[in-house]
Amino acid sequence: MHYEPCQGLCYSWEDVVDVSELASDPERYARLKASMIQIHEPSCGDDQIRYAIDLDEDNALFVASFMHYGKLELLSGKNLVDLLEEFCVMVTAYWESDVGVLELEAGNGVGHDVCEHGKDHQLDAFMDKFSGAVSV
Repeated sequence: MHYEPCQGLCYSWEDVVDVSELASDPERYARLKASMIQIHEPSCGDDQIRYAIDLDEDNALFVASFMHYGKLELLSGKNLVDLLEEFCVMVTAYWESDVGVLELEAGNGVGHDVCEHGKDHQLDAFMDKFSGAVSV
């Protein structure tokens, strides 16, 4: 997830992670979605904050990255949903830390009006539509 100055879009449907395994666990999906929306809050419209998940096909390992103001944090895991949950906990804890608060205060994001997914309800609907966890 990151702000793209050229398009004003953080997400496109092909970038959405497939969490269809949560179709049978709507409560867990709702918690994950709420956590992802929570970490979206400080990043929206700020080109100095980026979240990403990549797959190392050779090792069947997901790698999550959190880039913020010139720093990089990484997590890895075999299960995508477990990694996303752990990643959201890590990012939330960082933004609540003294250093994270200072970074956000000094940030220069353009805010939630930057794109069609900026508002929470818009991102919520987008995630439902493309995550594979909900029949829309």
